[in-house]
Parts: sequence; structure tokens; C-alpha cells
Amino acid sequence: MNYSRSVSHWRFKGDRGSSLMIVIWSMMIMSIAVIGLVEYMDFGLDEDIVAEKDFQARKLAESGITLALHPQIQAGDPLLAQSVSAAKSYSVTISNEGARLAVNQLPALPELRRVCRDLFGRWGLDLDKSTALVDCISDWIDVDNDARIQGAENDYYVALGFPEYPRNRPFDSLEEMLQVPGMEELDQLKPDWRDAFTLYGDGKIDIHEAPWELLSVLFITDGAYVDRVIKFRLGADGIRYTDDDERFASMAALRNFLQLEARKFARLEPLITLSHPIQRIESRGSVSDYSKTLIAIVGPGIRVLREKPEISKPFLAALPTDGSSADPTTENPDAESPDTTATLSD
Repeated sequence: MNYSRSVSHWRFKGDRGSSLMIVIWSMMIMSIAVIGLVEYMDFGLDEDIVAEKDFQARKLAESGITLALHPQIQAGDPLLAQSVSAAKSYSVTISNEGARLAVNQLPALPELRRVCRDLFGRWGLDLDKSTALVDCISDWIDVDNDARIQGAENDYYVALGFPEYPRNRPFDSLEEMLQVPGMEELDQLKPDWRDAFTLYGDGKIDIHEAPWELLSVLFITDGAYVDRVIKFRLGADGIRYTDDDERFASMAALRNFLQLEARKFARLEPLITLSHPIQRIESRGSVSDYSKTLIAIVGPGIRVLREKPEISKPFLAALPTDGSSADPTTENPDAESPDTTATLSD
């Protein structure tokens, strides 16, 4: 009898211990589930906050572009940089595409290719590499399959496993230039090279808008010479976009100021304009620590609105060394997406 009671008592204690373990495990599982739910809710909340900031920043940037398109608004107007609230603001810059080198015009304009080659040299490429890169860019654009002296046509890309290259058409985006041989090294030497190029225009360089560096390679001259041009443009106060800014009234006035011999000026004149017709507006909307930049290109037959793309990595830098092919869309994930471009409404 005592033995039975002892066994029953042992079983009772064992059952109670098992129940306690089940409760503990259940509490652990519930705790893990609750923690996971909280983390998921936090992640979702963060996503909602970012989406809201993105929306507001875009609207601010669009407002800046709308303001800049008003015919009475000029570059440098104080209205182009405003704080809407303590956390929200927009800033807008107005220039034109003549301040940049029109890359899609390289095959048609030998003197522009010379300017581009010299610009690459100023950024650190030697003459041979600069010439080769300009040739490869030109071969990517032109419609024929005849490689320039240091260029690259279809045979070159076929050997690398990319029979669809070159595209033999104008670049759709500046990011596409990263697929050209030689751009890897240039991208390392000059990460902000995109600021010197445009997809639009006829290749003419605006003497009133072009930066110092572009003018120096255009005129093949020393810094002091270009400094005179910049000083003239800024006027007496030395400040850009003020009432005393100076402009050259004619090509003859420009030639007299530059004091270039007629032969040299005649060679450069086809690349020069006193007023480029294609306007460029960059508008940045900011909400706290988040910002978005939109670019509007407006001119005869051109009305384009797009987001400023993220910086991409050179495509050919990631080519496989074993000669196998690769998917360009996976090697260049940051390439400009087609849905980021829209046509501005009239």
C-alpha cells in the first residue's frame, strides 16, 4: 500500500514538472513571436515614413521646376531656394545644356572629339587612353560597323561574349556610357564625370555657361586666358547671376575679346554659341534628412522630366575573366530605369 502511494506521488510530481516545462516553452515561443511581430511592425513603419518623405520631397522638387519654368524667373532668383518649413525646403539651379559636352554628337564633330579627348587628358588619362576612349564612345554611337583606329566595334564585344554590342545608336542615358571600354578607369579618376556631359543638343558649347575646365580644353589655352573670360562674364561685382553680368553681343565681339587669329577661331566657331536653346533645371526637394532631385530638360522639341539617377558602377569592370557571358541587367543594377523618365506636360 505504501509502495503504491509512493509511485502515485512520484507520478504526480513528474506530471507537474512536465506541465511546467510546457508552460516555459510556450512562453518562449510566444516571446519570440511577439519580438518578430514588433520588428516587422517597426520595419513596416520605417517603410511608410520613407515612402511619405519620398512623396513630399518629390512634390517639393516638382514645385521648384514649375517655378523655374515661369518666364519671369531667371537663374539666381532668390525664389529658387526656399524653406517651406523647418524640415522642408527646395533649391533649384537653372543653366543650359551648352555648359556640358554633347556626347551623342561625337561621331559627327571631329573638333568636339578633340575637346573630349583633351578633357579626358585633363582628368588624368594619358593621350593614348584618351584617344581610345573617345574612339570607343564614337563607335558605340555611329551606325556603321567600321572600328576607328583605337575604337571597338562588334568583333571586339563578340570576343567578350556580348554580340549585341555596341548599340550603334545614341546613348539613352549617361549611365550607358559605363558599358564602353575605358570608362572604368575614367570613372575611378573622375567619379563626377557625368556633370560634364549631356545627351541633348547639337554639340555647341555656350560661352556664357560653360565651366572653366571645359573652356580651357575648348580654347587649348592656359588658365589665365580662361580666367579673363570668366571674369568678364561675372561683371564688376564678380558674382554670378547678378544685374551686372556681361554677355558677348556677337561672335565678332567674342573673337575680338579672345584675340584669336581668324584661322583658329574659324575652326572653333562651329562649336560655340552665345545662347544655347536647351534649358536645364535641377530641382532638389528635401524633407528632414531625405532628398530627391529632378532634372527637367526643356527646349525646341524637347520636354523631359527625370529623376537624377544613382551613380552606377562601370559595367565592363565586372566582365567574367573566363570569357563566359553575363547578364548586363544584373551587372549594372543601378542603370537608369525607363519609368523614371516622363514628358513634361505643356
